[in-house]
Amino acid sequence: MNGISRPPQECKQPFNRSREKMTSAMSNKLAAFGLSALMLYFAFHAFAGETGLGTWSDMQADLAEKQAELEALESEISLLERDIQRLTPGTVDPDFIEALAREKLAYVYPNELILLAEDRDTMQ
Repeated sequence: MNGISRPPQECKQPFNRSREKMTSAMSNKLAAFGLSALMLYFAFHAFAGETGLGTWSDMQADLAEKQAELEALESEISLLERDIQRLTPGTVDPDFIEALAREKLAYVYPNELILLAEDRDTMQ
């Protein structure tokens, strides 16, 4: 033909096949790397993210603390409601009023003997 010889077609095909295999293998490795990176990203955020397991366990501890605080407040509320009931006009409890006067106002009967004790902490 004009002095330029071309390689036969059968020589080109093995080169193309090996190139296709390399491209296919490379794309498979790239896809595996991408999926691994994506899994690593989600795994990291599942454990250490803003809503991860570490934060979740901290929130569970806070929840238990708040529930205990709520129970204490509810019991205090029930005691106060009972005291209010005892002071409601028509159902006044004289013993309760006397106990309040002694405790809050330091009232005593005229013939009572009062003994003052020093605190053990101040004696040392």
